[in-house]
Amino acid sequence: MAKVSLNKITPIKSVDPVTVMIGENEITIEQYLPINEKLAFTERVLNATLDDTGFLNPVRLEVYMNLEIIRTYTNISITDKMMENASKTYDLLLLNNIIETVISNIPEEEYNDLYDAVESCAEHTIQYLNSFVGMMKTISDNFDATKMNVEEIMSTLDQPDKVGLVKDILDKIG
Repeated sequence: MAKVSLNKITPIKSVDPVTVMIGENEITIEQYLPINEKLAFTERVLNATLDDTGFLNPVRLEVYMNLEIIRTYTNISITDKMMENASKTYDLLLLNNIIETVISNIPEEEYNDLYDAVESCAEHTIQYLNSFVGMMKTISDNFDATKMNVEEIMSTLDQPDKVGLVKDILDKIG
């Protein structure tokens, strides 16, 4: 089979956005996001969705996924201040059918690929956080906060009346 140079393939330069009317406003909806923007999109959604314990709340995932779709795919401005009360902003968009209108105007394959990528990254992140390596990283990141002193632990093991210190340290580690 003869190889064809990628330079000889005529690339698609861009995919034109779609324009819809929402109320009296002309809204532009992108039909495709470049991969770098999808990666940033995924990171923003996961940062907003996962809590410090590694718990993924599916409702928060849906809220932040849809808010990021509006912010990233459209010319609708959602400020950082509006994101501070994300549930109120989400309700406003949902009750006015803005989310439904935007999603229905994004190609189905584009939307599904993006949603699957976010969901997959979330699952992998949770698996990592719950793995031994993830737990060790968490312990390492929190080392200064726990102030684990190995020599103090070793000396405490020889003194039955101070075994409580070891228990307290192990409780802090989780």
